[in-house]
Amino acid sequence: MKDDSVVGKVVLVGALILLLVFLFAPHNVHCHQPAKLDPAPAPSPEPPLAPTIKLPATVSGETGAFVTLAAETNGTRVRWKVLDRGLQLFPAELLKDTKSTVVVAQSPGQYRVICWTAGGNTPSEEAECLVVIGGFTPPAPAPMPMPPTPTPSPMPVAGPCYFIALVDNSKPDAATTKVLESATFKGVATKGHVWRIYDINQPADPSNPKGPKLIEAKNYAPLLKEAGGAPALIVLDKAGGKLLASKVPATEADLASALKPFIGQ
Repeated sequence: MKDDSVVGKVVLVGALILLLVFLFAPHNVHCHQPAKLDPAPAPSPEPPLAPTIKLPATVSGETGAFVTLAAETNGTRVRWKVLDRGLQLFPAELLKDTKSTVVVAQSPGQYRVICWTAGGNTPSEEAECLVVIGGFTPPAPAPMPMPPTPTPSPMPVAGPCYFIALVDNSKPDAATTKVLESATFKGVATKGHVWRIYDINQPADPSNPKGPKLIEAKNYAPLLKEAGGAPALIVLDKAGGKLLASKVPATEADLASALKPFIGQ
């Protein structure tokens, strides 16, 4: 009986030891961590727009007159090229915005002009325009001697008047070009008047470049001299009588003041 009691105590002590070990020993607890997801890929950048450019099919002008060409494009810079001899392209470095350019021809005819642009490293297709230059003959001024310059009247002169700009295309001037391309100068046409721009070196006969100049054939030379040389602004009445012979004003505002006696407000 005594041995059984000892055995029982041993078993009891062992059970207690096992219980204590189970209660106080550290346990490995496995927790499921949420799976890490790969970050969403960044959206692909939108491809750049393909460069586009467009010109009007035809543009018309007169001999010796500045003709403006304007391109419709999503590019920032435009290159221009004349394909036919006889049409002069205004220097690009003198233009504020290369999306437009100015051309001039001394002889009637048809001239092709192309332009193109680029987007990034991708050039655009070429755009082409046909510039059609015709002839125009305003009335010649009365023969010399010239009558005295009349005192401008506050009322507009009975029209139509002829506003003739005489320029030297061998010496292009950006300020003069800006004034003569302005709405103030070309806007005289909306009031029933006529404007024209002629090169002082233009021959009267395009087939004879070394012959008499147009300004001599039309008796403009004395008016050019009276104005002090090119660029000159000549105003003639409907009979060809001189109303004004002066230098082209330096600004559009000065031009408006000079034209006011002839066209009114």
